[in-house]
Amino acid sequence: MERFATMQIRDGMVSYDFLALRGRASCFLLCWGLLFSAWTTYAQMTATNQIPLTLGWKMADPQPESFFVKGYRLTRFIAGASEQIQTFVPDHSPDPDYTFTYSDLDPGTTYTFRCETVCGLTTNSDVETNSEFISMTFSTGAIVPGDDRSPVISANYANEVIPATPPNPGFHAIYSWSSDATVSGTAIDESHLMLQISGDATVRSLEFQGTGGVWTAQLTLKNIGTNLIAVQATDFFTNTTITNIIIVNLARTNTASLSPNTVTEDHDGWLSFQVLGVPASKPVLLEKFLDANRNGGIDSGDLLCQSITITDGSAFTVGGIPFPAIPGDEDGLTNGRIYGTVDFRAQSELNRMAASYIVRITDSLGQFKSIALPMRVLPRESTQKIVGQVTAGGLPVAHALVFYSSPPDTNWMGGVVTDNAGHYEIACQPGLYAISAFKGGYVCNLNAPPQTRVNPGIDAVVNPALLAADRVIQGAIYDSNSGLGGQQLIARSAEGWAALTTTDNHGNFRLFVVAASYALALSPKSVGMAGCLGLKSNPVVNTLTGDVSGLVITLATPDAVVFGAIKDSHSRPVSGIAINARATSLPWSSTSVRSDFDGFYAIGITAGDWAAGPSPTDLVRHGYVATDWPVLSPTNGQAIYYQYTTIQATAYLSGLVVDDTGTPLEGLSIEAVDFANNTIPTTTDATGAFRIGVSSGLWTLRMSAADSQAAHYVGPLTPVEVLDGENQSQLKLVLLRITGQISGTAVNALNQPISGSHVLATLNKSDTNASYYAFGITDAGGHYSFNLSTGLWLVNLPDLDPTIYITPGPREILMDNGSIIENISVALNAPLSIATTVLNNAETGVAFSQPLMAYGGLAPYAWALALGSNPLPSALQLSAEGLLSGIPAEQGSFSFTVFLQDHQGYSLERSFMLVVTPPPMSLQALGYHQSGGFLLRVGGVGGINCRIQISENFVNWTTLVSTNSASDNFDFEDNSTPHSTVRFYRLRKGG
Repeated sequence: MERFATMQIRDGMVSYDFLALRGRASCFLLCWGLLFSAWTTYAQMTATNQIPLTLGWKMADPQPESFFVKGYRLTRFIAGASEQIQTFVPDHSPDPDYTFTYSDLDPGTTYTFRCETVCGLTTNSDVETNSEFISMTFSTGAIVPGDDRSPVISANYANEVIPATPPNPGFHAIYSWSSDATVSGTAIDESHLMLQISGDATVRSLEFQGTGGVWTAQLTLKNIGTNLIAVQATDFFTNTTITNIIIVNLARTNTASLSPNTVTEDHDGWLSFQVLGVPASKPVLLEKFLDANRNGGIDSGDLLCQSITITDGSAFTVGGIPFPAIPGDEDGLTNGRIYGTVDFRAQSELNRMAASYIVRITDSLGQFKSIALPMRVLPRESTQKIVGQVTAGGLPVAHALVFYSSPPDTNWMGGVVTDNAGHYEIACQPGLYAISAFKGGYVCNLNAPPQTRVNPGIDAVVNPALLAADRVIQGAIYDSNSGLGGQQLIARSAEGWAALTTTDNHGNFRLFVVAASYALALSPKSVGMAGCLGLKSNPVVNTLTGDVSGLVITLATPDAVVFGAIKDSHSRPVSGIAINARATSLPWSSTSVRSDFDGFYAIGITAGDWAAGPSPTDLVRHGYVATDWPVLSPTNGQAIYYQYTTIQATAYLSGLVVDDTGTPLEGLSIEAVDFANNTIPTTTDATGAFRIGVSSGLWTLRMSAADSQAAHYVGPLTPVEVLDGENQSQLKLVLLRITGQISGTAVNALNQPISGSHVLATLNKSDTNASYYAFGITDAGGHYSFNLSTGLWLVNLPDLDPTIYITPGPREILMDNGSIIENISVALNAPLSIATTVLNNAETGVAFSQPLMAYGGLAPYAWALALGSNPLPSALQLSAEGLLSGIPAEQGSFSFTVFLQDHQGYSLERSFMLVVTPPPMSLQALGYHQSGGFLLRVGGVGGINCRIQISENFVNWTTLVSTNSASDNFDFEDNSTPHSTVRFYRLRKGG
């Protein structure tokens, strides 16, 4: 139990006010100083004269040897003044009393007195008072490692204000250096024994050695470092206390820290955390909650934004390579201390909002109380804001999550939380913004979010409205072992309806939605922080018919790693660049990691084919040129090293993008491309301005083809010569509005479609002094289409393989309003040739057909029988398309010559030999006939002699019949041998 005391000194007299709570065994002082392993008391001086104050304390016997050497330290603190310290060294008397008198206490001044051992450890103390001094009794144990004696707990009361209650007989204490303790005692009978525990401990086992014997209990202590745990054994039939035990736990001081604990939402650094007093080699759980209502506590409605388990001395590795993106104990030692870091930008959006958070650190074994650390993310610096109120059905929505992005980019730049009345404020730079709001029980529409333009120094107002949900999607997210807490999850339908939530500490989630089909998107950053791989495609859930429950999403963990460094062309490390990887045939994608100060990165993947590389956006943002991603194929457990080399920007190109009426164009993608096809993108701002970092050399500024077509513009190609350190700021790109469409089909000389080829259109305009371009790509059937502006365009196929095709010259297309069809035929890069060299054999009376093939030259081709050639076999003909066909009427070998001419007038001849043979003959067994003979069927040709022969050994053959059939097929019955004889038949052509 606890007792609080206040002391007032008035005009030389001392009076006392007490609030007392009585306990069965003893009373302990509850004061803030105990949190620092010391006692503290306060004195408020209100008199006009200096009054002496005597402090006294008593040490219980026995005293550890260390106290005779190190002694005690008494400290007086005065607000605004330096502390005064008096150190006392006890003598060797068994039960010394110690006092010290202050005689210079000033009236009207508040003093704080603290007593502690010089070695820094102090047990509880009882503060008793009388009219002259404060009396303190220490209850100590063996506070020096190795001294495991069982000390006596003394309870003394120095005055009559609070009646003293002496401890029961047999009252003693055990000091514990570990998280476990063994206590014992005696009882009359096992059935009479009852154990009561006050404090955080559990009985792991309890043994009783016979009637009237000794009982022993094994305890697991949960609160190492939090003072006392009392164990009381009672004979509950007689209500007699058999044993009172106090376990004094000072073995570990459990503390935690987070640095920095206050950052801005655009913070581009790391957060470090430290946990002390962790059981060696044991795990702790770090959980981060969004304190939406800002009350400083963790409530049932607060979202769990992050959940990380870290084990003392352990970090996540694959193939011996550590993963800096997955928090672990970075000192690598099993020393009861965990130190780790988290990349602020590598966290999910919910962890980077301008809001209040609480980081809770819990011992997963329950050996110390959880530690809660506050954290705050402040808005970025800005002179203008977006303000508003989130409502649903006209009513304000408290504690809603509000995110903002810069169209056309849909990635959230940051977020805030509404107050109790649904109001919010977003600090931002000038520009165009889209606002999205979320709250459990409601949906928003991401396809049509409210937008606003923020001008310099002027606040903009946006009032998002939410729609009440009427359906629920419930499920869980797991890795291979357990549920994953703190996972950010968004459900979004094709109509734009969206809901946002996180998983609880067991991995369970609930999404409140409306009737629709939803894709569930996990945050790759929160997945990566949990040490898992993301999904390439999102699971789809249909709520059109009602709620959905029991959904399970299971994620894989990395079993291979790609690691290395990002360096510039001078081999200098490039830090802060996001690295990503994506499987080519597996369902997984990696989580984004960032290169550290040495350019080092490590991406967790699995065995298989992966494309991996740095984010082009990040490279550009840091002033570097983007590079292509390689395909890497690690095996299970393999670590692959790959170094990326990028080009540093040494000059900047800037200017404006406008249309042909002079109107600035916002949100369009501009690219700078060098001779090696390195591409650096940027986006125009609200004024149409752009800025791109490049290196020395020849660069071409152009509009992203996909963006220009989508925006109904065609853009120019603007070459720029760049020198290191020389910026160019007066560049202007004029885009032309689209007025029509061109389409068609591209084929080769054999009339086969040319697929996957660019069809490029270019236009030179003298008034803008620029060359414009647009292009399409042929599909599998050779079809293409793209949009153009008014003007005389030149259309060609620029990337045809010259070893296969003769590239045609550009075609002039006059484009105005409307559509134009332009089909393109491409000659093969070969002289005119006849591909067919040998004719197939023909058979008399059987239809024959064989096309003659040509290549080279220019299609279409024309075929004919050459002048002076022998005639074709009777009943055969050759078409102009080169098809030789008909039904031959006579057998024999026939020679003739064909003539071929292409579309350009080139021609050649080739002779062929066509062999016409009788059709093949066959013999088929039909089985025994009802007359008794064996029936055979002959497949032959009328007018051709044939013989049916028989044998019993495949050596000697006897002719059964020789005939010249008048028809192609006939039947023959063999009655020459009995049924039991084994016979073999054959058919031979000829007389």
